[in-house]
Amino acid sequence: MSNRQIAETLKVDDKTVGNVRAKLETTAEIPQLKSSKGKDGKVRTTKRKRSSVFATDKAQAQKAFDALVRISVIVGRRFG
Repeated sequence: MSNRQIAETLKVDDKTVGNVRAKLETTAEIPQLKSSKGKDGKVRTTKRKRSSVFATDKAQAQKAFDALVRISVIVGRRFG
């Protein structure tokens, strides 16, 4: 699931989702994805870049973080 799809569902910014995802990947709390399927159904490789977690709204960042944790549990069940 792409950062934009998650952001749209959660009503948060896609950059916030990306930053939270990057943090969770670097701490091995969720698996590092090599590709992501977009809303259009196309699979794209993910770009690896260093990122720091930054959010202007703590509630928004927490909401995105919680959602990514839930997603990591689902992904772990399917592929783990």
